[in-house]
Amino acid sequence: MHTANVATTSLKTFLDFPIFQDIVRAQQHLPEVCRACCWEKLCGGGGIVNRFSQENRFDNASIYCEGLKDFYTALTTYVLKNNFSVEQLYQVLL
Repeated sequence: MHTANVATTSLKTFLDFPIFQDIVRAQQHLPEVCRACCWEKLCGGGGIVNRFSQENRFDNASIYCEGLKDFYTALTTYVLKNNFSVEQLYQVLL
């Protein structure tokens, strides 16, 4: 890997490193598992930093995926029990 520092590397050169191209692609394309999830629009795949692995790069669910699903489910249950209509909820989620 190329070692960069502010004295010898321009910002353009730094942002041209392959990892930044991977990050842009990861932000534009969610992992397959996320696209099949009912929380996809709300979650957006979680933070990409929490999706990285050497094997699959950013093509992984967030390490917090199960916790986020639990949170969204509990939050949805709470708002529905407190007079937030299903129609209002769909407007927010979709």
